[in-house]
Amino acid sequence: MLYIGLIFSLALLHCPHQSIKQELPQLNIDFAMNAQLVLLDDDLIIFQRFASIMLGWSDTSSMHIERYESISAVLTNGKVLMIGGANNRGILNSTELHDPLSGTWTIVNSMNDIRFLQAVSVLLDRIVLVTGGEDACVGPLNTSELYDPSTNMWTTDSTQSDKPLKITR
Repeated sequence: MLYIGLIFSLALLHCPHQSIKQELPQLNIDFAMNAQLVLLDDDLIIFQRFASIMLGWSDTSSMHIERYESISAVLTNGKVLMIGGANNRGILNSTELHDPLSGTWTIVNSMNDIRFLQAVSVLLDRIVLVTGGEDACVGPLNTSELYDPSTNMWTTDSTQSDKPLKITR
């Protein structure tokens, strides 16, 4: 199977809110600035999609835990995993899963370590890799964790660096 992750950051100087139409084989997609999409064979999954038919964004349910400086990953099944971050109570290790078909959030197993400002990748075997970030006590982290959506389990990656991982967004 072919898995390609693309992030589009479009600079539209003449009209920053203009919708762009991009043609892919057998697919027409409407997307707006900073739309994130994952191509899974011939199926298309779009996160942060501007609903051009409704001329706006559509509402969905709220997450169970408020957070900022978190990161999300679009899984190969189209669900969105929201990972870590922080809120007014501290740094988080919690994760939630959003199902765009039902519009609901589900709390799933938490990471082993608290972290915010981390990086995330969805690997070819559908495992989610979370790397680096920071916590309030240690500062920059040199650890990484793997999440398997099929088992809802987090494991600490044993291949760690001696130095903190520098994450750039």
